[in-house]
Amino acid sequence: LVWHSSHPETGEAIEGVVIPNLSNCLEGMLAAANNFPFCPCIGWDVVVTEHGYSVLEANPIPDFRVWQVHEGFFANERSRQFFQNWNL
Repeated sequence: LVWHSSHPETGEAIEGVVIPNLSNCLEGMLAAANNFPFCPCIGWDVVVTEHGYSVLEANPIPDFRVWQVHEGFFANERSRQFFQNWNL
């Protein structure tokens, strides 16, 4: 695992970049997720722009292996409780 403060090919900054409308997008995703109480985990593919956001798709079974590269899910107590509560 290698952390980069800028994109390795383009040189564009990664670290410190502010994503426009991120809080608005997160609120919208939480509101949308509340419409699917039978689906405990949704992988949202979203495009965030200066003017808002668009949902490309929602996946009921996201690829957990991608996220475990940063930290195992059971290393975090909140994550562990989520998986135990939903028998995942």
